[in-house]
Amino acid sequence: MAVTVDSFVASHPEFADVAAQHRDMVATAIADAAAETDATVCGAETDRVVRLRAADELARSPFGAQVKLVDDEGRTPYEKSLERLVQRIGLTHRTVLE
Repeated sequence: MAVTVDSFVASHPEFADVAAQHRDMVATAIADAAAETDATVCGAETDRVVRLRAADELARSPFGAQVKLVDDEGRTPYEKSLERLVQRIGLTHRTVLE
């Protein structure tokens, strides 16, 4: 199932106002995240990776600044979750290949 603006907002309601005002920008962030995500590696977690990447991009944008999710180190909770998920996917993918 591909990530849509509506499914993105359902997973990340903190971006509902941004999506309501700038739907095209949210759709572009989702498209960018999808283009950067290899479904053959991510498998069943592909949509989750796309949502986290899009949320991270939006949180760092001027429009996402209103959500105030970038910490003092310049990191977002989405970036942190994405790192954990990618590590888990990488370990699983590596195990399958070995």
